[in-house]
Amino acid sequence: MNVTLLCLILSVTSYAQTLTPFAGMALSSTSFDEEATDAKFQSGIVAGLGFEIPVGEKMLSALVECKYVGKGYLLDYNFHPSPALTQRGEITFKHNYLEVPVLLKASFLEGPVQIYANAGAYVAIGLGGTMSGKLGYYDEDDDGSLLFYEEYDGEIFYGESNFNEKGDYGYESRMDYGFSLGGGVLLFKKVMVDIRYDLGLVDLNGALNEKKNKSLQFTVGVPLQLGGK
Repeated sequence: MNVTLLCLILSVTSYAQTLTPFAGMALSSTSFDEEATDAKFQSGIVAGLGFEIPVGEKMLSALVECKYVGKGYLLDYNFHPSPALTQRGEITFKHNYLEVPVLLKASFLEGPVQIYANAGAYVAIGLGGTMSGKLGYYDEDDDGSLLFYEEYDGEIFYGESNFNEKGDYGYESRMDYGFSLGGGVLLFKKVMVDIRYDLGLVDLNGALNEKKNKSLQFTVGVPLQLGGK
């Protein structure tokens, strides 16, 4: 067993490995099954570290990342609880995730400009977040005049899908996982520009309206060669 493990370690370290710190931004939203509510994109920060090692063919490699992703969404409400009453407003939800994607990466072309594509899966754990906004209630029998409004300014918590007595909002699932795919370009082996799309498979809201993460991420990284062939 020890000999097998040693051989595995030597075979891995004999190949050129790449460590890539990267940072950028994410445009995220959610699936939402209420017709009266429109989920819009919310911007956030992406930052992390990627580890890459060739697999078999020269242009094929395995990529594992650990990154912080600021996901979320903006809900635009236009809801009619009754014919005489309209509820309108916006609430912004911001979620912080620690995410680990595991990807297979295929590179094309050799030279100062290399193009690549990658695909795989990710798993993420929620680190909390915030929600804020305002909803107004309007009297349709009085030319849509404002009756009153509710302000929201709370935290994200996990365990149940609803508002608590403090005005914080909860999600049943802290964990998320899904598919991740994208591509990019490596310039002069010095700068990597990457585009990634995450499609979440976990219904974060449980029994309430279905919410699944989706995120488009743009990052720039600096690949650092660690040695090997």
